Amino acid sequence: DPILLIKIAEGGKSLAGDFRPPSAGGTTGVMYTKLVDNVAAVMADPGAYYPDYDGREVELAGLVWFQGWNDFVNEEYVNEYEDNMVHLIHDVRSAWGTSELPFVIAETGNACGENSLGLATCAAQKAVPELPEFIGQAAYVRTRDYYFDRLDSPYDNATHHWRGNFQSYYLIGHDMGEAMLPLLEKSAQ
Repeated sequence: DPILLIKIAEGGKSLAGDFRPPSAGGTTGVMYTKLVDNVAAVMADPGAYYPDYDGREVELAGLVWFQGWNDFVNEEYVNEYEDNMVHLIHDVRSAWGTSELPFVIAETGNACGENSLGLATCAAQKAVPELPEFIGQAAYVRTRDYYFDRLDSPYDNATHHWRGNFQSYYLIGHDMGEAMLPLLEKSAQ
């Protein structure tokens, strides 16, 4: 079957602020609203986004989350990261009427070794799929192994954006897809 990827991506965004889910309290993030609204718009009119759409039923199958850099630079954001991710999963599932929507969370692996806040963010990302409520519905993907040496990357003086290394992004995307497959199989049962 055809697969349509709905990409919501803007650099420099945090889960604690920009993507802040409503149930986390405080001001709902602008990017959270954009995420929910854009997915709903595509689901309501897939033909506007996929010209070969033939009118078949459309299913929202899963969500992959690859973010974290802009949280690990703020200790308060790091301390609430795990809770915010739990709220995000619950809130988008509720907004889209998909109570068991599979989630794959990729660690912000280019920050895991940088400092204690980076390590804490990665630990929070890993912890969410291990919570009893998400077993079999969420997965964690380790990515720090794909943070290649600066001499093997286009941006040899950068620590962010995976030093512009295409291979990093390819391998992370591959692993996220592989992690999603068993979740999709389980949700289809």
